[in-house]
Amino acid sequence: MDINLVLRSKIVHCSLNVENAINELLLRYLLITDKSKTKNFGNKAGISFKNKIDLLYDIDVLDKDELYIVELLMVFRNKFLHDIKYSSFTLLLDDLDSSVKNKFIKLFLDGKGENEEDYDKGFMNLYEKVVEIINSKTEEINSYSNKKIDFLKFQNYFLNTLLVESLDLSGDLNKMILGINDNDLKEQIQKRIIQFETKVNYKENIEIFNNYLNDNIVKLLLK
Repeated sequence: MDINLVLRSKIVHCSLNVENAINELLLRYLLITDKSKTKNFGNKAGISFKNKIDLLYDIDVLDKDELYIVELLMVFRNKFLHDIKYSSFTLLLDDLDSSVKNKFIKLFLDGKGENEEDYDKGFMNLYEKVVEIINSKTEEINSYSNKKIDFLKFQNYFLNTLLVESLDLSGDLNKMILGINDNDLKEQIQKRIIQFETKVNYKENIEIFNNYLNDNIVKLLLK
């Protein structure tokens, strides 16, 4: 029996590239930075590929049409990897539901596929489309993360500056009241300064804002 190892090897190669890219995309969106500490998205067996793309759909990374395209690629992957009788695209497509076959031909062969060479081209068009989708989603999360980190840096700078300026103002007021002769007024101003400094708690808050962008805080705020 001709099992067409050349064709199967190509399907496996494309599928593994997609599965790895999908896994990396999920890690980015779930903010998992260390694969050695995850049970589902590391090098060991975790959740299935189907579950992973469904999860990307559930968290609004993939829309309905994009999910269908990725699933269609996996139809080829599963059939060629798990059923020895499929040694060509023609055999496989003839066995698929006609609606699936027709949609494949419509989307990836402009509705004109009719032989093995055409189907092979259509599969590569499908594969390239899946890669395009994944790259687009990766660029999207990179852009989103960078913009949010920039905002956090600005927020950190602004709040830090506000605290430092407030501390300087408090110091200036303490110097100014030295020239006030009215003891009652001086006492009231000093009391208000102490209340303000206690409420602001400069030392603690400046330390917090200086550490505002540590990994854990950024990961929480990026969600």
